[in-house]
Amino acid sequence: MMLENMIRDWFSDENVPYNEFVRALLRGDVKEMNHYRNDISMATFSFFNVGSSKSTLNAKADRPERFSMDSTLGETVAEPLAVEMFNQMEPGMLDGPMIQFAYGMTLAELIGAAPQAKPMYEAVVNALNAECKINK
Repeated sequence: MMLENMIRDWFSDENVPYNEFVRALLRGDVKEMNHYRNDISMATFSFFNVGSSKSTLNAKADRPERFSMDSTLGETVAEPLAVEMFNQMEPGMLDGPMIQFAYGMTLAELIGAAPQAKPMYEAVVNALNAECKINK
């Protein structure tokens, strides 16, 4: 009882966006909790994140674009066009021995560390996706 009251106090604020879920949880209304969860999922996940159906969830051919900010630097520089573009836009970027450590990082993570590089990564991703569409 004491724990239940403590949890009710945590979530008693009427102005929080998750209050509908909390009310359903406290009532034990699984259907309403699922409805709320589905609304959040639909607003959060994009087609690119989850694919078009359960059977093609991991099928890269169904993705609208092969490269995104979720691609790793290593995946990106495996493409000759990307290497050429990086060398033109940021000469020497791929030459240092420490760059190997960044190959496992996503472009989004790299942008988090160096926001000024975002236009360069976007240009490379766009060019790679355009090249993929041409070569299909």
